[in-house]
Amino acid sequence: MGVLAFFTASASDSDKITSGGLMYARIGRYEVATDRVAEAEEIARKALSFVRKVPGIKAYTHMMGDDGKGMVVAIYENKAAAGAAAPLVQQFWLRFSPVLLAQPRLEEFAAVWALENFT
Repeated sequence: MGVLAFFTASASDSDKITSGGLMYARIGRYEVATDRVAEAEEIARKALSFVRKVPGIKAYTHMMGDDGKGMVVAIYENKAAAGAAAPLVQQFWLRFSPVLLAQPRLEEFAAVWALENFT
């Protein structure tokens, strides 16, 4: 699969979509026991300072429901940056290992589009 451009656009100005460069995404889906959601949320909050230090990361979103199901979305400058970050990604998931019910399911995507700056 070829790498496509990362696009940004204002929702009110969809005819002026511009290319922001090549990007690469990783998604990690996971589940924690419902009685450990608060603990997992605290681990996620503490992990933010760690994530900020990952070279090549452009965007990061972490979400979790009350049912313990969660997802981490990381957008990198390119596939090489995502590959270089792999050891840090492993460290990130090690922080969550005490509360995870199973290994996270990881997916990678070479095409990324985003809408930003909704007004």
